[in-house]
Amino acid sequence: MTTETFTSRDTIYVPLSRKNLITSSLVVKDASGNTVPPASYRIDAAGGRIRGFASGSLVNNATYTASYQYSAISGSNFLNAEDDNPVFDGVRLYVQNEPLGIDSLRSGWAKVGNTNLTAATIRTVALSVNPFRPAPLDFQILWNRTDTLANGKWAHPGDTLLNNSGRKVVVCPFRVTNVTDTSKIRVLVDKAPADSMWRPGREIVIVTPPKYAPQTPIPVLLSVMFSAPKNGTAVILPSDGDVYVAKTTKPFSAGDEFTFTTTASKFDAAKAGNSLDRIYVVPNPYVAYSSLEQPGPTALKRGEPKLQFRNLPPQCTIRIYTMIGELVDTIVKNDGTSYADWRLLSYEGQRLAYGVYLYHVEVPGVGEKIGRFALIK
Repeated sequence: MTTETFTSRDTIYVPLSRKNLITSSLVVKDASGNTVPPASYRIDAAGGRIRGFASGSLVNNATYTASYQYSAISGSNFLNAEDDNPVFDGVRLYVQNEPLGIDSLRSGWAKVGNTNLTAATIRTVALSVNPFRPAPLDFQILWNRTDTLANGKWAHPGDTLLNNSGRKVVVCPFRVTNVTDTSKIRVLVDKAPADSMWRPGREIVIVTPPKYAPQTPIPVLLSVMFSAPKNGTAVILPSDGDVYVAKTTKPFSAGDEFTFTTTASKFDAAKAGNSLDRIYVVPNPYVAYSSLEQPGPTALKRGEPKLQFRNLPPQCTIRIYTMIGELVDTIVKNDGTSYADWRLLSYEGQRLAYGVYLYHVEVPGVGEKIGRFALIK
C-alpha cells in the first residue's frame, strides 16, 4: 500500500507518484483524518491523477492523504523471459510462459525414505500409439507399506487399477490422486498379465480425463516409471507415507495470481563483526599505476592516481597514517556500496611519498580493522 500527500487544485487533475492505480483500493483523507467520499473525486487510474468531482469537492490548495495500491507493470506482453519489463522499486520481473506438457524437471519425490528405485515422469511408452493429450493437472502417488504376504501379494494394497488393455485388475501398494481439481482419473498399469500386481518397471499410465479429451481411443496424459537398479542390487521399495509428485507444465490462464515478497537490505552488526578481516586494499602494493584509474582528458594523460578499500560496511571511517603515526587523510563513508576510493592525497591535497602506510577502519558499534599497504615507484 502506497501512502502520500497531495495538494488539491479543485477540479484540475493533480499527479500522484504512481500510475496504473487500482481504483478500488484508493482511500483519500483530509487533514483531520476524515475519509473523503469517493463521489467527491475522480481518478485517472492509468495516468495516476486525482481531481475534485465538482468545485469545492476537494478544497483548492488543501492537503489530502491518498493511500492506494497500483500496478507496477500493466498490460505487459513480455512472456518469454525478455529483459523489457520496467524496473520498479529496484526489481525487474522476468516472466516465462510454458506450453502445456509433461514437467519432468519439477516432478519427483516430495517425501522419500531410503528406496533405491529410480523414478521418472515420462511420455508413455506402453501406449505410445495412443493420442497424447496433456492436461493442466498434477498427481500424487502416496505409498503404503510394501511388505507382502506368503503368496507374494501386497499385504497393504492401495489402488486397484486395470492393466493397459483395460481388462485385468492390478493391485498396487500406493494410491494415485489428482491434486489439482476434482476431475476423476483413470490409471492403467502395463505388463501385469499373470500376477495382477504392480512391480518395479511396470509403467503407471494416467489417462486424460473426459473433461479434457475424448475417451476413444484412450488418450494418455503422462506416465510414471519406478525402475529397479540395473546392477543386480537388491530392490528397496518406498516406505509407508512416501510421496511422489508427477507434474505438468501449464501456460498462463485468466485469473492466475503469483505472489512474491522482497526483503530490504540491512546492515547486521553481529555478522559485520565477523567480516572485518575481509577488508582489504587494492592494488596492494600500488606500483606506479592502478587499473582502477580512469583515462585522462587526452590519450597522453593518465587519470588521477587511485586505490580502493573493499568489503566495507555502509558506514565507517578510514584513517590513513604514516608508519610513525602521522595522520595522512580521513575518509568518511556513508553509502550503500562496499568500497571507498582514495586519490593518494593527504588531507592537505599533497601527493604522498612512496613507502608503507597504515590504515585504520572504524565501524561504529562493530569494531575496527588495522592494515597496511605500500606505494612503490
